[in-house]
Amino acid sequence: MTYHRNLLNNTALTTTLVLGLGISGACAADMVAEPMAAPAPMIATGSLPAVSQLNGKIDISGGGVQPGYDPNNFFVRTQGLSSFDSAFKVRGAVSVPLAHAYGLQLDGVIGQIASKTYGHGAGHLFWRDPAIGLVGGYASWTGWDNVNSYRSGVEGEYYAGRFTASGVLGYEWGDVDNGVFSIEDLSFYANDDFKLSVGHRFSKEIGHSLALGAEYQFLKTRNVGYAAFVDGRVGEKDYQSIFAGIRLYFGQDKSLIRRHREDDPDFHDEPGSVVSCMHAPNSPSMVDSIGEAPLEKSPSVFDSIISPLSVPDVPCNSDYTYLPPD
Repeated sequence: MTYHRNLLNNTALTTTLVLGLGISGACAADMVAEPMAAPAPMIATGSLPAVSQLNGKIDISGGGVQPGYDPNNFFVRTQGLSSFDSAFKVRGAVSVPLAHAYGLQLDGVIGQIASKTYGHGAGHLFWRDPAIGLVGGYASWTGWDNVNSYRSGVEGEYYAGRFTASGVLGYEWGDVDNGVFSIEDLSFYANDDFKLSVGHRFSKEIGHSLALGAEYQFLKTRNVGYAAFVDGRVGEKDYQSIFAGIRLYFGQDKSLIRRHREDDPDFHDEPGSVVSCMHAPNSPSMVDSIGEAPLEKSPSVFDSIISPLSVPDVPCNSDYTYLPPD
């Protein structure tokens, strides 16, 4: 566990330093050439559409996830479950203008975590004024290793100079622990092509986690923008994740801040719930690994200890917990 945690920390630190050094060099060159520009062109309220035109983005990233665990759980302590699982994913999105003030975005994600397929799909239906912010509805599905979670809620963004406050609040259900989830981020654009963000995530399955991210658009052509990004999570029950990669934006030649406010809402694929669910002591894979080990359900539906062989598929929301043998 110590080795894997050190690997995660060293990987996160190295990735952040490499990306930070490259970004800092580019930013320094920009600052020498000219003073810091205004955060965005002055926009009259209601003058720009919710989505400037049909546009899209695609990215590929790699990293890893360490599922969350309860360190006081007997099964976790004795079996040494805490591990850092390698991961990669490809994400894509298309944004469509529906009317002057309304837009639609569809997201799709596919990848692997611990050599098992991870998928995500989402839809954003929203009103937006690029001079003010965004308000809309959000719905998604996330699946990994036969565990599925579904989310629906409201999404919002507020633009204030170089700062953007954004978030999603809703309800999550499915095979994972059902309950309220939330996503909050505060982003700062150090220049028009460099974004830093800090945020918070909550789901009933893994609890609270800190979110950190950075994105730098290092090249723009007439129809494509190229950006590097890194995203990390550090949460309760030892949950951690980090992804770093390259993103391509398709559409008009724009700065990063304009792309984010005039074109496409952000991805919200958070695999923490399904990954933690499948790695938890109450998951089907863990049940299989311990053979005849007894399980108990709480709140009690069965009055006696049952064999996992009689429960071939144990969803996390059943709240099974491992009991040490007598």
